[in-house]
Amino acid sequence: MRNLAFGPAALVAALLAACGSSDPSSGMDASPLGVDAEAALLDAATPGVDAGVDAGVDASAPPPDAGPTELRVGVFGTVGRVPPPVAQAAVVLEQGGVKLAEGQTDADGRVSLPWPDWSRGQVVVSIAAAGFAYRSMVGVDPTTLARYRGTLSKAQAQLAADFPVFLSASASSGAFVTISGDLPALAPGHEAVVAPTVYGTSSQGSRPTYSVRVHRAAPFSLVAMDFLSVPMPLRYTSQTFFHFRQLDVPAVEHDTTVDVGEEAIELTPTDLTLELEIPGGDDGPLGLTSTGYFWVTSNESYSMSFFGAATSCAPSDDSTRFVCQGQYVRPQGQEVTLLVAATMILLDGSESRSLARLETAGPLTGFHPPIPVT
Repeated sequence: MRNLAFGPAALVAALLAACGSSDPSSGMDASPLGVDAEAALLDAATPGVDAGVDAGVDASAPPPDAGPTELRVGVFGTVGRVPPPVAQAAVVLEQGGVKLAEGQTDADGRVSLPWPDWSRGQVVVSIAAAGFAYRSMVGVDPTTLARYRGTLSKAQAQLAADFPVFLSASASSGAFVTISGDLPALAPGHEAVVAPTVYGTSSQGSRPTYSVRVHRAAPFSLVAMDFLSVPMPLRYTSQTFFHFRQLDVPAVEHDTTVDVGEEAIELTPTDLTLELEIPGGDDGPLGLTSTGYFWVTSNESYSMSFFGAATSCAPSDDSTRFVCQGQYVRPQGQEVTLLVAATMILLDGSESRSLARLETAGPLTGFHPPIPVT
């Protein structure tokens, strides 16, 4: 699982100053929209979604078919099944390197900004709030926002905002604890991945130990996977999963040692076939040297957990797509919204990503020109 930082770093200091923080290094967590669960409810063609035009307005207002006039951004925390609002968060819209608008969220975590002229390109949405990790979402447009509507959990779908964005508490806020411990022995060459079912960090390594960070005072489960990767030629991926284990952990207030041992239950994986469409084939920006890959994550963990992945990926004979096979598990005893996060990685480390709800994932599209590693 790759965890790269993106976004216009030049905005960080100004945003943090606007929200009352002077430490731009605390809680940096800038990610592309295509990886995280920031999703949108603003698809004007979708029934039941307020397109931003109210009935009974005066004659000077746009007619009903003129479309939305405001982009309503909602900023929320990541603790609990019902995300809490984040007040006084600084929100900035950028397009083509030019700042379009900025505002600050109210007590309900909401701010309305002018509806962008999408004909001029995609938008960057940057958000900073005291005590929370800075975020910057790139590649935002009506198409991506509508596509991510389906990734919302039930609780998130009820939030009154066109564009709900979810911030994790910064590491310096004291909201996180470290959970670490031993794992079952690994065979030579094998690696283990351990991921929490709530927002936090994952752990990967070749030793039978792990260490993750999770929100304090919230019960969760750990999902541990044992796998072996096989070296393959360029553009091909191959790995094998041997064990999927789940261990339920009660809420903890302090750093704690939790061994994934005999109390963990063995999970039975489900097979998954997925196609990743390569825009433009070999002649496109992701052609010739890209490698396809996907992993299964969850909305509740804000796409940072790891519940399965591709076991093989190879370009099709006509180079229009990657054909991937994989395995995943669904954590038991919990209501989680599983997502597929797919990526195409170039030789320089730059990549393009796409996200979809697992149950509705057909051929995955929406890959844009790669985002450079920063």
